[in-house]
Amino acid sequence: MAQMKFIHDQMEQERDYYFNKLRDVEILCQNEAVKEDALSKAVLKILYSVDSDSKNVLKEVRNNPKLRSVQHFLPCEDCDCLCLSLPYSSS
Repeated sequence: MAQMKFIHDQMEQERDYYFNKLRDVEILCQNEAVKEDALSKAVLKILYSVDSDSKNVLKEVRNNPKLRSVQHFLPCEDCDCLCLSLPYSSS
């Protein structure tokens, strides 16, 4: 039972950690200096989307010409992973 409590506490700490990081990103994107920036709007749109709408939101962001420089960081359309969206580099 003690191990289950420990695991539960660890999971809560991790959840809170990532929630706080996302909250920081949200606050940053709402800052007056950047809130009209296309990237800030896209990040907020992704943060506020519900699961049922997330594919449409990602597609909208992916097709936004103002975000060409960051589009390769979005999940690929086929499998929602980063496998096909990362730029090829020959090293």
